[in-house]
Amino acid sequence: MIVVLFAAKSNDASTGKDDHNSLYVASYIPGPWSSSTTTEGITEGNIVLVNPTSNSLSNLSMTIQVDSSEIIVPSLRLWYSNHTVYVPNSLMQSEHIYEDMENFSTPITSISIEPNQKETISLSFPSPETFQFSSHNLTIYISQNNFGDIINGQSLTVPQTEAYLKVVGYSAVEFDGNTYHEYFNSTLNDYVYVNDNPNFCQRYFNYSWEIYATNYHLASHMNMLDETYFNVTVFNNNTFPVNSVTLLGQIPSRGSYMNWWGALIDYVMQPNETYVFPVPETELPYYGYVTGYVTNSTLQMSNPQSATTPKAEPFPTVLVVAFITSVAIIGAGFLVYFRKRSHDRINKHSEIEQPSI
Repeated sequence: MIVVLFAAKSNDASTGKDDHNSLYVASYIPGPWSSSTTTEGITEGNIVLVNPTSNSLSNLSMTIQVDSSEIIVPSLRLWYSNHTVYVPNSLMQSEHIYEDMENFSTPITSISIEPNQKETISLSFPSPETFQFSSHNLTIYISQNNFGDIINGQSLTVPQTEAYLKVVGYSAVEFDGNTYHEYFNSTLNDYVYVNDNPNFCQRYFNYSWEIYATNYHLASHMNMLDETYFNVTVFNNNTFPVNSVTLLGQIPSRGSYMNWWGALIDYVMQPNETYVFPVPETELPYYGYVTGYVTNSTLQMSNPQSATTPKAEPFPTVLVVAFITSVAIIGAGFLVYFRKRSHDRINKHSEIEQPSI
């Protein structure tokens, strides 16, 4: 197995000496999991490496062991000194680490660290797709002349970053064709359909679009306006709060393709909380499960919609602020004026083994 490591240029570590008199790993920062071309995926994490001594260290190599795995020889990458790797508090923040690597790091072949300095080293290693749903032991070996002669097996904990939630149930698929109505737009000098009576799904995601009358029926037929949806009820049966709540599932018309439908990404579900969110699809999944990203209690706690009876909630029949975006649809010159939220998160794999919940 091959491990890809990423490191940050040295920063002053004079305040981090404490009881250490040799090179050591100060902390671990979790990163994202992603799929790969093999049967396993890749987990990315970060360690802060500190040199509290007055000696320069160069030509260091790193190997790791994850739980009881074989010893893995890593590749290295250096983060720029002006970039800080923060602890992610959501799935989106975690995945943004990969984007940061593109802009703030460069490959290296070994580790060098100056006296009283520290480096943030991001390491990537093969792992199953369920890896992030439990904690693990990571053992670090750093060598210069002989194996482990600099760090001979320092153990760290890779924390759990995601959790399974319980699916309580699905509602029936609902169609609400009374959300868009035709009006004359004097600016466009044409008739448009305006969402002046949004349904629960449209209210939940807080959007409303204008669409040319000539294109409305096709967009409606393709459910691009989210007039058809179902609700999923989930329960956080964990002892900690989660955000980035996501339903993963397969529907009959798409076969084994694994779809991703997200609740509001910054909504935090507390332990023992029941929550309802809409899924803009025309079919119920024949297989599905829900995940959340382990978070802390400092994120927002407000519930954007009631989790009990969403259809009964009043909503003023007023025009929601709309804007128009030109989108090409099936054929030359066929323009639809609207902006559509993506229903599917990036497909990391086509088939997912059912987790034990």
